[in-house]
Amino acid sequence: AYAEYNRDRPEAAEATLREAGLLGTPEGRFVQARIAWDAGRREEALARLRELTAAVPEDAEIYRTLAFYLREAGRPGELRRAALARQIALPGAAEGFVDYVTASLDLGDRAGAEAAVEEFLTRFAADTG
Repeated sequence: AYAEYNRDRPEAAEATLREAGLLGTPEGRFVQARIAWDAGRREEALARLRELTAAVPEDAEIYRTLAFYLREAGRPGELRRAALARQIALPGAAEGFVDYVTASLDLGDRAGAEAAVEEFLTRFAADTG
């Protein structure tokens, strides 16, 4: 299904998911969300991705796609909430902090951004990898 989607063949990707019984899997739902976004069904795509990030918080690709789409949609408040949820679910994942900082700055919340940077530096100071 990914190969079909990446070849810009969304109908074939959905058919592959359906035939393989994968429509309800996280991977199938993720492909469907990306197809919905590309087709202009942005609210549907965002709803699917929000559900997926809650169900599979460890999947970085799903979270990063949600964050990218929220930026594209001009929704820094929602991005900040998603980033905070990411920090809670996976405190060792740096992208939640980075997205929180950028969303805070986009919202004009410099104090929130600075506090998040301090937390980030404290939490990840020893991370050399």
